[in-house]
Amino acid sequence: MSAEDKAAEAALEAISKGWATSDAEKVEENSKPLKYSGFEKEIGPGGDSFLISQRGIQTKLAVPHFRPSEDDEVPAEAVNLKDIKTA
Repeated sequence: MSAEDKAAEAALEAISKGWATSDAEKVEENSKPLKYSGFEKEIGPGGDSFLISQRGIQTKLAVPHFRPSEDDEVPAEAVNLKDIKTA
């Protein structure tokens, strides 16, 4: 939620009366981005906006997690054509 501190606190208090909630986190200038579900939220240039991105997850997905080898093309067991057709 984006609101002035007192309004946000009142809204969060009201929400927590009806549902279980975790502690509120606040996006602040010159601090690490707030991360949630693959998204990162931070204060934008000039301090009057938010930047929402997936920079962290994009970087993680762009880095290979394994190195393929020639052995990857060799089946572990005999290939049955009937199984391929069924799949």
